[in-house]
Amino acid sequence: MTASADQMYEVARQMFGSFLDNPKMVETARKTNSVLRYTFTGPTVKITVNNRSDPVEVLYGDCDVTPDVTISMDWKVAHEFLMGRANAADLFLKKKISVHPMSQAPRYMRLVPMFMGLLKRYPEIIEEMGLASELGEA
Repeated sequence: MTASADQMYEVARQMFGSFLDNPKMVETARKTNSVLRYTFTGPTVKITVNNRSDPVEVLYGDCDVTPDVTISMDWKVAHEFLMGRANAADLFLKKKISVHPMSQAPRYMRLVPMFMGLLKRYPEIIEEMGLASELGEA
């Protein structure tokens, strides 16, 4: 994977923009009353989803909002999941996705189906941005 952090932040902005534009997904997320932080490596990218704020807010990079749960993985792992080639539960069991604190793992796993609708956007976004070949898809 050779995409830069700036490029991956833009991919994330577009994906989470689709999330924020979907009232049903936002309402489901809001019901969790939680703050989720996604931390990716290779390149390093941090995304915080504050489901307590009104409206729900997505923050990119370092921020002062304390997460209830942090989900961490390498971008290669995220890429395989977002392309629909890997299952979140399997990745978690294989320790390719870490959830901290571990006690929050079931809460996080219940949210995964909500995001499945966004999976179709990821291949479109990386293609539109000209990143498919950089991410090994060409």
